[in-house]
Amino acid sequence: MTAAPLTYTVSASADADGGVLLAAGDDFAIEYALHLVTTEPAHRVELLHRNLQKFGTVYNTLAAVCEVSGTVSASPPTT
Repeated sequence: MTAAPLTYTVSASADADGGVLLAAGDDFAIEYALHLVTTEPAHRVELLHRNLQKFGTVYNTLAAVCEVSGTVSASPPTT
């Protein structure tokens, strides 16, 4: 059985922060925060986050060379 697609409004925002690699061997990390405006329940937003981590092309490309961590949050649309 296929799950219903995640629904969200056209309002979403993402912030990312990374450090500068000063020398070979230095640790580099990226931290992100993704905020969705949606009526989806919290467990579906968490599922989206897990799917981004597991199947996301950009996420996995970056995770192969540095530490990647972050959050996905949601709020209901305002009327």
